[in-house]
Amino acid sequence: QRIKEAEKELRSLARKKPVLAAEGTILFFRKLEPAVEQVDDSSGRMGGVINRTIGKLLPIVAKAPADPELRALWLEQLKEIAQGSEYWLYYSLSENWGNLCGTDESARFWLEEWQPRMEFSLQSPDFAGRSTISYKMLFSTLERLGLWEDIIRYCPDNDVFLRHFGLWKIRALAALGQVNGAVALADRLDNDQWVYRDFSTLAEGILRNSGRVDEAYTRYALPRPVTGTYLAYFRRLKKDYPDRDPLSILDDLINQHSDNPGAWFAASRREGFRNHALELARNHPVNPPTLMKAADSLKEEDPRFAMEAAAAAIHWIVEGYGYEMDIRDFVEAWVLLRSISEPVGYLSEWQERIQELITNRTERAFPWSNGELLSVLGI
Repeated sequence: QRIKEAEKELRSLARKKPVLAAEGTILFFRKLEPAVEQVDDSSGRMGGVINRTIGKLLPIVAKAPADPELRALWLEQLKEIAQGSEYWLYYSLSENWGNLCGTDESARFWLEEWQPRMEFSLQSPDFAGRSTISYKMLFSTLERLGLWEDIIRYCPDNDVFLRHFGLWKIRALAALGQVNGAVALADRLDNDQWVYRDFSTLAEGILRNSGRVDEAYTRYALPRPVTGTYLAYFRRLKKDYPDRDPLSILDDLINQHSDNPGAWFAASRREGFRNHALELARNHPVNPPTLMKAADSLKEEDPRFAMEAAAAAIHWIVEGYGYEMDIRDFVEAWVLLRSISEPVGYLSEWQERIQELITNRTERAFPWSNGELLSVLGI
């Protein structure tokens, strides 16, 4: 909580006194890791908060209107913090060094001092003994200045070296128009078991930016494993590929990830494809609580959809799908369906349909007899 409060205070201060806010941010960075090093973060939650906070605070330092002498002092302080960091600031500061330089003039000044040292260390035939932080600072600065040929020259075709710095070589190749080479290197690193960065997303972006949109879509966007919610994943593709019909994107995703088509019900419904969503719910298992939530939210606006969704929830409950479903869930789903269908005159019809559904159910994983289920319907 204190980390979030500090972030809010510094961002507020930056609007009025940007230089003071930048100095406060550097002081915050200096104290951050020592303050949390004894905190248990086995869940990873705190690490996520810290990474997001650092990402939001870095622009305060980068954009502050400091004169060259003050900027040089800040960079020296930030380098010291990065070198003493065990994790979060180690990566964030070094990989954003070009931006932290503030101006091209400051970046060139820093480069003149450090580039000769980096060139000397490149004489070593392997990666041993090289400073990872210094090289990331170097590549980030070269990227800011658009010195793409230098980046490629400093990146030997060495697997160990590329695991650390291949990101910049890929970007440099793409910037020089060598798209195939950039994508090939991204694929090579993405398949390296010792690389933990997602290079497929970078390759996808390079192809999109070079006009090879269809290739990016079929080669990277569709096959990528779904992370987060299915709805969020669909919306990301819809945003990245605005010229594609959203419904066709959804169908492509369902076909690509065909092991669980019903998982796309919420995405289909939330995007307004209600008939499409109902088709999924009728033909593929969908989590019953998801169906009931959809039915309840649309019972006033679209009773037909709500009745079908509630009925689908009942269907998958009695077929034994859903996590720890019991008779109470069946009762809840039926009460919901009855409350929607009775005011519009369809209660008797739905009673008959649910009775038929129960009588013809194929699975017996749901541990209640047909008689017990039918009694809930008043039959």
